[in-house]
Amino acid sequence: MKPIDPLPARSMDIPALAATAGTGEPAPPPAGTPTVRLVPAAVVPDLPAGLTESVLSDEESEKAARFVHDRDRHTYVAGHLAVRLLLAARLGLPPREIGLLREACPGCGKPHGRPAVAPRHGLHFSLSHTRGLAVVALAGRPVGVDVETLPAEPAIEQLVDQFHPAETASVQALPPALRPQGFARVWVRKEAYLKGLGIGLGRPLDADDLTGDPPGWTIREIDLGGGYPGHRAALAVAAG
Repeated sequence: MKPIDPLPARSMDIPALAATAGTGEPAPPPAGTPTVRLVPAAVVPDLPAGLTESVLSDEESEKAARFVHDRDRHTYVAGHLAVRLLLAARLGLPPREIGLLREACPGCGKPHGRPAVAPRHGLHFSLSHTRGLAVVALAGRPVGVDVETLPAEPAIEQLVDQFHPAETASVQALPPALRPQGFARVWVRKEAYLKGLGIGLGRPLDADDLTGDPPGWTIREIDLGGGYPGHRAALAVAAG
């Protein structure tokens, strides 16, 4: 693959942003580099009482309550808090009043494509979460983000041949100790791109060679900092 130019991401102070969300003037859509924020699930139990209920929609709160395991519930809550608070800060609206929907899937036309703001306001966003970490991206163009934990060897063996041949070769050329990192890099680039398209895994894994940038898109790995050595993340953003 081409040399990496990671996109830095910052952790997000949920209480501080919640204290000012919806109180400012609407801002223009973000230009240039997308905004990328990290929210570890571990922050959720320590949030001020009532904050989650004041930000999430009823539907999101009900879905969160259905999770059996605390870590899964906290990860979901962290990501959805981040989305609503970032949008509220941009739109100057109370976070619970922001309407979210799914666009039509470009493959089948059903409403499970890219998430979107209703009305859009020129904003695009994407959310991904896995095992205790949520990553949110906000941009003025279609965007997709993905974060994953490093896979075990059986998962690599099962899936690596389903990638585009160039991607498969890039993983198989690595020494065994580096294959989890190499596989995860391919996977997050692919997921981010497919989420940006709005089609997700409805598109075959071998349809695109993402060892470089596909036409009309830029894919960058996300620098998660030193606190997440077992994770990889990437962002795909449409050309302006």
